[in-house]
Amino acid sequence: MTAVLRPVRIARPAATGQQTLPAAQRATFGMLGLLAMVAFFVGLMILANFHVVVIGDQFEFDRLERRFEDGLERAQVLRNEVAKLENPDRILRVAEGRLGMVPPTQRLQLAVVLPDAVGGGLAAPVGDPFAGGSR
Repeated sequence: MTAVLRPVRIARPAATGQQTLPAAQRATFGMLGLLAMVAFFVGLMILANFHVVVIGDQFEFDRLERRFEDGLERAQVLRNEVAKLENPDRILRVAEGRLGMVPPTQRLQLAVVLPDAVGGGLAAPVGDPFAGGSR
């Protein structure tokens, strides 16, 4: 038969001043430590989730900013095109060349009629001007 080896117990002197915690207090401390670790990791997970949301919103913001800048550039191009198309010299060339219009030999100026002018002005229409008439 073989002998079973057991660890040797070392006697601790009672004069060291250390007190061992009872088993109930050690279990409570273990549960508090476990809860603290779980709370720490839950906090880390919440922080990581918040970081993901912030990064996603930043990508969305960058995309919208690019669209805004593209829109500003497109608006500037369109403003330049409108200015070029509204040029009176260009309109005159198109009217004469493509449409066959010619400038008049003399220009007739019409007098301006102000509504509050004494003795001037237009007479009020008779009847309903918007009714279907016999024209």
